[in-house]
Amino acid sequence: MIYANYIEYGARQKILELRPSHREYMLGLIDQGKAVAAGSFPDDLGGLYLYQTDSQESAEKIMLEDPYFIGNAIKIYHITAWEVHGANPALLAVARQAK
Repeated sequence: MIYANYIEYGARQKILELRPSHREYMLGLIDQGKAVAAGSFPDDLGGLYLYQTDSQESAEKIMLEDPYFIGNAIKIYHITAWEVHGANPALLAVARQAK
């Protein structure tokens, strides 16, 4: 099952400090097949992460282990199951390198 995590970031300075470790964490999840996609909204307002896991509890655990969460850079998050009814992977352009 896919779980969508909609996140609102807290202090921008904390986000910038933690970004390298957060990206390493998220790319690791993608490589392990535990994340479908991950990305941020413009101006560091927040992000959307899609986890591939078997339960709400597992999705919560992924969030709790995120360097952004551990570093207290998340203002609020909401995780919910997401049923995919269609997708066009060709439209999902991905840049794996850090900005």
